[in-house]
Amino acid sequence: MLLKRTFFTLFVIFLTSYSTFSQKIFRDGYIIKNPGEQLNGLIEYKAGQDVPTSCIFKWFDIAVEITYNPGDIKAFGYFDGSRYESKKLDGKDIFLDVMISGYVSLYRRRSKYFIQKGQSGITELKNGSLEYTAGGELQKFDGLTSFLKYITEGKTGNIKEKLNIKTDVLPIIAEYNKGSGKSFIVFNREYSEEKLLSESFRSGGSRNSFGVLTGINIYSLKLKPLTNVFVPAPEPEISPAFGLTFERIISRINYRLSLRADLMFMKQNFYSYSENAKGVTLQRDDAFFEFTGIKLPLMLQYSFSSGKIIPYVNGGFSYQAFIRKDYDHIRESENYNHEIFISVDHNLNFYRGEIAGALGTGLKIRLMNDIKLSIQGRMEIGPGFFNPEEDGYKNFNQISLQPTFMVGIMF
Repeated sequence: MLLKRTFFTLFVIFLTSYSTFSQKIFRDGYIIKNPGEQLNGLIEYKAGQDVPTSCIFKWFDIAVEITYNPGDIKAFGYFDGSRYESKKLDGKDIFLDVMISGYVSLYRRRSKYFIQKGQSGITELKNGSLEYTAGGELQKFDGLTSFLKYITEGKTGNIKEKLNIKTDVLPIIAEYNKGSGKSFIVFNREYSEEKLLSESFRSGGSRNSFGVLTGINIYSLKLKPLTNVFVPAPEPEISPAFGLTFERIISRINYRLSLRADLMFMKQNFYSYSENAKGVTLQRDDAFFEFTGIKLPLMLQYSFSSGKIIPYVNGGFSYQAFIRKDYDHIRESENYNHEIFISVDHNLNFYRGEIAGALGTGLKIRLMNDIKLSIQGRMEIGPGFFNPEEDGYKNFNQISLQPTFMVGIMF
């Protein structure tokens, strides 16, 4: 039954993670129809997206989505963000990312950059020879530097011979547009994490994330006998741990507060040895015990930022179910004649599980898009896993300390 519940839980987390990937984020934006009419609404957005191949627009949150392909509209964009215009290249309509809009405009599509001055056609920028048509006249240039000097009419000062198209061209075009006295816009393609979270909550996106974790769990069990019954004194044991994690931001107002649940699998093996003299008899005690468990920590988590590095603290409780457990105690009794008598018992019984309080801290490092590296440490304090009562009497006290260190990837 416990295994069935475990598989069911894993299946639910899988479905949740799938729905997380399927969620759409919409940002405030606009479309410009071919006649020039502007319509404001919501535009689909994907974190880290390149130039979209289509525009998905809706008037408001629960409105029907409308898909516009290049050529269907003149342009679309996000308020305080990117703008994309429909242009015809090689006889095909495509969307281009507008980097600068002005008398001289600069566009991008993937790793290619394009320029347009006034009503002339679009010319691709590249190192090496270039051809440019203006006023029906074809002109040829031996390199990018000479072409930019021509386009800017030499008004931007000396342009260096070796140019990085990705970083050097935009400042040159912006300077020329500024000096021309005509209006121009340099479009912002950066969008703060806080703003993006705020926008995405409107459509339910970015509230859920999941991941896989691996690391180590250190289990320290302390037992103090209250009667003459034997209790082991094991050293802290280290074992690998791995599992899944799930987070959900629980407030549309405060994105820093989230609910976190982990599903961890671990196995611990313990050994204890002691010897003591009982009159003329020497007793040696070996205890071997182990468990295999599935742990479900459930915690509230508070994040201190929403940038590239996200520190956080969390607290709550965890429940560990023991799906396999075993205890063996071997006692050797040696008398004054050096005769050895061996006895074996299994007298210590396990609880079905252990509930522990948990406190943790860690940080997430955004690698790309929604993929984050998660590093965390957690301390759990619990009542132990042995049942201390026998025949209605409590034979010992116990406490467990469980430091856990985990590294994982979250999506």
